Amino acid sequence: MPLLPHSECFNLAIKERHVHGGHINGREAVRDYWTRQWAVISLHVEPVAFEETPDGAVAVEVIQSAFDLDGRPLEGQSHGLKDKTVMHIFRMKGDKIVRFDIQDAL
Repeated sequence: MPLLPHSECFNLAIKERHVHGGHINGREAVRDYWTRQWAVISLHVEPVAFEETPDGAVAVEVIQSAFDLDGRPLEGQSHGLKDKTVMHIFRMKGDKIVRFDIQDAL
């Protein structure tokens, strides 16, 4: 999948997004969440593995790197974002993403 500029990510049909131990629902809620997040940090994720799960979801293992808005690595932050490997789990309906979860890699 090609990388998209942040503004174009909202054109994806993500209807539900797992955040901070819960979920947000709807495109506008996902847009608001990502807009707030990108206003304070810059995340870079590099896909390293793809696999289809037994229930038909697509699991993408990514290396997540978190930076401040000046491009410096985050240090001593309280929000819990840090450099680590995580799984992005995408559930699809046709060619649309209907649910997106993030969980720690196994």
